[in-house]
Amino acid sequence: MSNGQEYLFVADHFNRDQTIGLITLLDEGTSQFFRKVIADRLGLGEFFDYRRYPMLDIAEQSAIQLRADLSDIQMKACNF
Repeated sequence: MSNGQEYLFVADHFNRDQTIGLITLLDEGTSQFFRKVIADRLGLGEFFDYRRYPMLDIAEQSAIQLRADLSDIQMKACNF
């Protein structure tokens, strides 16, 4: 869809290839865009910057959860 162009995508719910959301193509990349939005909403301002505030414990928890979710998706796909 983006043909290699930078884009932003957001959706309320994710359901693999059935996900419906909004996408916008960018003329140029916007580094850490969603991290900035989330940090602002949480009142954490500058903490969006993963280079200065890597928050490795949260990143590790996210990676574990994503691996588990991927494993579940793969298992369901094998059962078809």
